[in-house]
Amino acid sequence: MRIKRTAIVSFLICAIMAIGIGFAAISKNVEITGTANLGLDASNFKVELVQDGCSANDKVGTEATGVITVSTADASQATFVVSGLKNAGDKVTGTFTVKNASTQAYDAVLAAPRIQMGSETENHYVAHISVTTTGPQETTLAQGESTTFTVTVELTSVINDNSAQVSFMVLMSATSAVD
Repeated sequence: MRIKRTAIVSFLICAIMAIGIGFAAISKNVEITGTANLGLDASNFKVELVQDGCSANDKVGTEATGVITVSTADASQATFVVSGLKNAGDKVTGTFTVKNASTQAYDAVLAAPRIQMGSETENHYVAHISVTTTGPQETTLAQGESTTFTVTVELTSVINDNSAQVSFMVLMSATSAVD
């Protein structure tokens, strides 16, 4: 009787194993539950204008000056104040340095810089001023890399009040190549 019981138990164990192995052999789907994050961690992605890399030393006109100040609240923005433009052709060119300061190895794809006129009171100068940019248009920066671009403000015609002082907001934006 004991041998018969052992044989039955052994047969049942072998049958259960055969069913399990057979099921595993014919199953094609495996279900795994959990969470995976393959996207960008925005807290580690940072593209900024570098104050030390910004200057407005390229000038045409005896009184033309320019001052660039990178925002301390948002380093993707800078104010470019141009003054002393008196004669047609007077201009100031600001050079801006932008850096991928991400803390992880994210590539940053830079958009073209956007330029906004400062205040409404300065808008009457729009017809007398030309603003041009050169530099990163869809440029990709690896972590730690930098590039430069320029913004040139030129007086195209004489202003009645004899001198122009205008401010511009220079805005940089970028997306991550991992987005």
